Amino acid sequence: MNADGLQAVLAGVGARMEEDDHAGARDLLLTIAPQVRRHPFLANSLGYLHLQTGRNSEAVEWFEAALALKADYSNAASGLGLALQESGSLNAAAMAYEKATSLAPQEPENWYNRACVLARLGRVEEAFESLDQALSLHRFYGRAHVKKAELFERQGNLDAAIASASRAADLAPEEIGQWRMLAGLYFRQGNSQRAIECFRVALSLDATDFESLVTCGDVLRLAGAIDEAETYLDAARLVDPGHNDVLMLAAYLALARGDHDRARKGFALVAEKGAYCTYPAERQPARFRATLLFTPMAGNTPFEDLLGNRNFDADVMLVLPGFDYRPEQLAKVGDVIINLVADADLGQDTLDATEALVNGAQRPVINPPERIRGTDRQSIAERLSGLADVIMPVTERIEARDLLAAVEAGTLSYPFILRQAGTHGGEAMERIDDAAGLKAFLDENRGEKLYRTAYVDYSSPDKLFRKYRFLFVGDQILPYHLAIGEHWKVHHQSTRMAEFEWMRREEADFLDRAAAVFGERRMAALDAIRRTVDLDYFGIDCALGPQGQVLVFEVNATMLIHFHNQGFEYKTPHVARIRDAFHRLVEARALNR
Repeated sequence: MNADGLQAVLAGVGARMEEDDHAGARDLLLTIAPQVRRHPFLANSLGYLHLQTGRNSEAVEWFEAALALKADYSNAASGLGLALQESGSLNAAAMAYEKATSLAPQEPENWYNRACVLARLGRVEEAFESLDQALSLHRFYGRAHVKKAELFERQGNLDAAIASASRAADLAPEEIGQWRMLAGLYFRQGNSQRAIECFRVALSLDATDFESLVTCGDVLRLAGAIDEAETYLDAARLVDPGHNDVLMLAAYLALARGDHDRARKGFALVAEKGAYCTYPAERQPARFRATLLFTPMAGNTPFEDLLGNRNFDADVMLVLPGFDYRPEQLAKVGDVIINLVADADLGQDTLDATEALVNGAQRPVINPPERIRGTDRQSIAERLSGLADVIMPVTERIEARDLLAAVEAGTLSYPFILRQAGTHGGEAMERIDDAAGLKAFLDENRGEKLYRTAYVDYSSPDKLFRKYRFLFVGDQILPYHLAIGEHWKVHHQSTRMAEFEWMRREEADFLDRAAAVFGERRMAALDAIRRTVDLDYFGIDCALGPQGQVLVFEVNATMLIHFHNQGFEYKTPHVARIRDAFHRLVEARALNR
C-alpha cells in the first residue's frame, strides 16, 4: 500500500474513533495489518482498540508486537498488563506492570494497576507498597484510596479501611460508589447510624440507586427500624421488583413482623432460582467452586470473615424447611458443599432439607448435616460426659411449665443457668439464684424453649473469670481468644480488657502458647472432644477446671470469628491462621486430596 492509501486508512480510523466506533476503527486498521506490524504506535493503538472491544487475547498479540519494535515503549507495556489482566493471566500481567513501572515510574496509574494484580495474586503487602507509590506521585488519586480500603477490609482492619474510604469520598464526593463503600464499612464495624448516613448521601446523588436502597433497608431492618426499612424496600421494588435482594429483604421484613408463612414463601421465590448470590474468588485464578448452604430461618455458621481472601468461587444456596431442589438445580452445585446450617436447636426441620440436598447433589461436604444434629446443648453434654479430663455441666431442655411446677413443689436446687434454646452470645441467659429470679426470667421469655444448666463457679484465684475459645479445623485445634471478666457471664466484647494491658498480654500469651497454657492433659481432652463431635469445623468455649479438667460451656459450629480487632491487633494473625486452615480443608475436600 502506498503512502496515500495508508494515510486514507489512518484518517478513516481517526474518524471512527471520534465517533466512538472502536470496532470499526479496529477492523479498518486490521485491513493494513502488515503495515501496522512495522509501526510501534500503530501496533499499540490496535492493541488498545482490541481491549476496548473485549478482544483481550488479540490485544496481547498487538501489544507484544509494539514492544518487539520498541522495547522501552511504556504505554505498550501498560496496555499489555491490562490485556493480560483481563485475560486472567495474572502472573504475566504482574510482569508486564513491573516493566511499565520501570519504564515510566512517574505514572501513578501503572503503580495502581500493578497493585490491583498483586492483590488478586494474594501479594497484599506488595500491593500496598505499589498503592503508596501511586499516592506519593498523586496524593489526590482517589482510586488508590479505594483500593487501599478494599485491602484493609480484606485484612480485617476496618479502622484503616474507613480512613481510606473516607479520603476517597472527600476527594470525589459526587461518586456514589465511594459512599456505598463507606456505608458498608461502617456497617461491618457495627456503626449502623453512620452506615445509614452514608447510604443517604449516596441516595441524595441518585434516589434510584438500587444497591443503596436495598442495603440501607437491610441495615435499618437489623437496627430494628422495620417501618422505615419498608419504605426503602418499596423504592427498591420500583427499580427492580424481581431482584433477589428485593425478595430477600421483603422476606426478612415479614420474618421480623412474625409472619413466618409469608417469609418462607418469599425466601422460596429466591431458592427456586438456584444460587442466591455468587462471590468470585478474591485470589485468582479460582482453584475450584464451592456451594454454601445457608438458611435465613435458623442459625448458620458465620462465614463472612471465614471466607475472606479465598482462592475459590462461592455460590450461596438457600435451604428452607420442606423445600426440595430439582435435579437440574442440583447439577449446578459446585465441587464441594460447605454446609452453614449449623444450629441444631433451631433448625432440625431445615437440617432435613439440607440433608436431602446434600444427598441429591452427591458432592464432598464440609460439616455434613447429620453430624450437626447431635450438637444441641443437651446432646453435647451427654456425649462429652464420659470423656477423661472433661467436665460439661448437666444440661436439660425443659418447658417453662415444668420449671414452675418444680418451684411449687420446692424441688429446684439453686443456682442454675437458664437460657432460651437457640440463643448465643449471652442473649436471654441468666443465672437463677432463687424462685423470684426464675419467675422474672420466665415473664420475659414466655413460651420459649429453654435449657437449664448446672452452674459451676469457674472463677480463678484472682476472682476473675476466664473463658477460652478454640476453633477445630479438621484435625487442628486453634486458639481464637481468651476473655477475662469480672462476671460469670463473660464475653470478649463486654470485658474491660481494652483498659488493662496485663489482660491483653495474658490473652496474647495464650494465643501464642495455647498448648503450653492448657498443658498436655487438657490438650488431649480437647482432642478427645474433637473426635467425639466429629465435625470438620466447629468451636468450643471452655475454662480451666478446678482439678485440671477442661470445663466446657458450649460446643457447636455457630461460633463467630472476625477480624475486627481494634486494640487487640495481636489476635489478627491467629484469626488468619484459622481462616487459612479452613480454606486448606475446603480445598482438600474439593480436590479429593
